[in-house]
This record gives sequence, C-alpha cells and structure tokens, in this order.
Amino acid sequence: MRKQLHDKRLCDFAIDLACTVGLQCGSFFTRGRTISRMPKNNFTSVFLFVVAAGVVTRLGVVWFYAEALDAPQLPDEVQYWNMAHSIADGRGLQDELGYRASRMPLYPALLAPFAKLTNGLAFALALQAVLSALACGFTALLAWRIAPDRIRVLAAVIAGLLVALDPFLIYFCRLLLTESLFVCALCALLAVSWPVTEKKSRCGPWRWLVSGVLCGLCVYLRPSALGLVVGWWGFVLFRRRFDKTALLGVCGWTLMLLLMLSPWAARNKSMTGEWVWLTTRLGISLYDGVHPDATGASNLGDVKATGQSELVWNRDFKTKAWQHIRTEPGRMIRLAGRKFMRTWNLWPNAEGFRSVWIKVTLGAWTALILLSAAWGTKTMRAAPAAIMGLLLPALYFTLLHMLFVGSVRYRLPAMPMIVVLSAVGIAALLTRPGRTRNNT
Repeated sequence: MRKQLHDKRLCDFAIDLACTVGLQCGSFFTRGRTISRMPKNNFTSVFLFVVAAGVVTRLGVVWFYAEALDAPQLPDEVQYWNMAHSIADGRGLQDELGYRASRMPLYPALLAPFAKLTNGLAFALALQAVLSALACGFTALLAWRIAPDRIRVLAAVIAGLLVALDPFLIYFCRLLLTESLFVCALCALLAVSWPVTEKKSRCGPWRWLVSGVLCGLCVYLRPSALGLVVGWWGFVLFRRRFDKTALLGVCGWTLMLLLMLSPWAARNKSMTGEWVWLTTRLGISLYDGVHPDATGASNLGDVKATGQSELVWNRDFKTKAWQHIRTEPGRMIRLAGRKFMRTWNLWPNAEGFRSVWIKVTLGAWTALILLSAAWGTKTMRAAPAAIMGLLLPALYFTLLHMLFVGSVRYRLPAMPMIVVLSAVGIAALLTRPGRTRNNT
C-alpha cells in the first residue's frame, strides 16, 4: 500500500512537472523567442534545447524519488540490480537462479559500477535520466529530417518537447528497466540512419557504420529488438528499391551485428554448452503470455523456480507455450485482443494508477498524441514511405505483444516515432494559412 501511494505521488509529480515545463516553454514561444532565433539550417540549438528540457523533467523525477531509493521494487528491477551486484562482485553475469544468459549483458554492465556505491541506485538512475533525455534530441532530429520544409524547425522543437514532457517516459526513467535507454537507442538508430533510406541521399560510410553499431546496441539492450532491426533493414531495401548500395549496406549491417553478438554467444557457449546468441528467456516469456491462466498481464507466480538447468528450463517452457498456441487457437485470438488493449490503453493498467484524476490526465495526453499523429499522417500523405517507416516500430511491438504479455511499457519505444507525426500535425495546425492571417 505504501509503495502504491508513493507511486501515485510520483506519477502526480511527473505530470505536474511536465505541465509546468510545458507551460513555461509555451509561454516562451508565444513571446516570439527561441524558434524565431533558431537558424533554419542549424539543428544544434534545437537539439540542445529539447535535451535540456528532457534532463530537467527526468532528473526532477529522480530527485523526487531520492527519499525512497533504498532498493528496487519491481521483480525485473530487482533482477537487474542483483545481476549488477553479481558483476561487481566478480561472479560474472548471473540471475537469482544462477542462470548465466537469462538477460542481455549491456544494461546490468552499465549498472555494475554503481552497485557497490553508497546511494549507488540514485546515481545509476540519475545517469539513466541524463542518457534517456538524449531521446528528445534524436526525436527532434528525426522530425527535422522528415517534416515538410515550411514547418521543419517548429516540428522538430515540438517533437523534442513532447518526448521531454511525456509523463509515461518520465515515469519510467526512475525504474531500473531497459525501457528508457532502449527508447534512446532506437530513436538514435532511426534518426541517424534515416538518410540512408533515401536513394538520392549521399551518405558516407561513417553513417552506415554508426547505424550498424546502433543496431547492435538496440539488440544488446533488448533481444526482442532483433526482429525490428531486421524489419528496418527491409524498409531500407524497400525504399531504395534494392539498389546496390542498399544491398551492400544491409550485408554490412548483418556482418556487424554478428560480430557484435559473437563475444556474447561465445561466452554463453562456455557457460551453458550451447551457442546462445540472445538469451534463454524466450521460453518463460512466451509461456507468460499464453499459459492456461494467462490474462494478458504478466502472471507467473513461482513458476520460475523449477530447479532445471538453464537450457532445459528455456526449452521446456518453449515447448509448453507452443503446445498451448497450437491446441487453443481460439483462446490465443481472445488473448491477443486483450493484450492489444493493454498495450494501447490510454492510461497505465496497474492498480496503483486507477484514480480518476490520473486516468483523465494520462488519457488526455495519450489521446492528444494519437489524434495529432492522425492529423500529421494526413499532412504527410504525400510521403507514404516516411509514414510507413515511422509506424514500423508501433506495428512491430503491437504484433509482438499480442503474442507475448501486453503492457503500456511495451509501446514506449514506438511512441517517439508517433510523436514525430504528432509534431508535424501540430505544427501544420499552428502554421495553417487561416491562422497566420488571423494572427497578423
């Protein structure tokens, strides 16, 4: 009860902070400053402005939460923090069951330097808050690249600020989960690699190289990103009509990803006896979404503690999960609908966020983003390929979590791309000819 009360206070604080910063930024714009002073061909000022706004909101949440930062609370948080301690103690990466490949190593490795420090959890969350604020800048960069020229600057600023003020993204910054950093990595990937999707664009080898590294970082943060990365490669090939440059680039990305994952797979080979390129959690994660008592939410109870070896544990749960999928297609379809609703719920599904005020506030925010994104889609109807690229993450994670567990947290990586469409829509409304004449 105490944790639920604190979470509610924290969510209230995050919303208040976002609204305060938003009102200040809005007041700043209405006085005719900032945007008018930003050079049309210089993105640096936009990037720094929106990242600064993101740092303020995210560090504000960490500061508010500092009084209760004694230990992580959620099961996944506890596991990540324990794995960080395992690395810091010199035992290598392992979870509470002694399994060695149940999580990708990048996030626990980032937490490990803070594991032994006094107030290490607070320092780790502060670093996460600062790094995650970069997603604001990369989202603005994506909007800068995609938006029509007449609203490019305005759309970039709005996109960055919407991510900076997003109460869902702000709230997750105070949790020891991969969401915040994965959102940043994915935004960076799309923003940096977007020019290579355009056949007429002249991109040097460095852009292909950096994009390949970002693909690897996304997978190292979240193994389910592998399918999205491959889908992004397909989008690049499709948009460039499978030209020679695209084919060579995608082949290079494939080789880079294999090279980046090879040390992890070789390490797992020495630890488990098999080449494990991602993790051994596929079985339990799939079973969580389809077992006989599945509701669409995560509900495993004590099922994890089986006493089996890591590989057998993974294999057995995969077998059980696929058996349910094959023999109960009707239930799977019903579950898919529930998971879809959970993933795209206007407000959080957790019991601690069921107050009317939270529902109304977060519901209004989500509705604003989705409705303005629809208008942005209409504004950009002459560029269907760009719309397809922006909606690819949303489509991928929606379909994925209609099979696995559904939750609002699993749509977060797709939201900055939807926000780009929202920013285009809002910028188009603010600069439409009728409004301009009335203001003059």
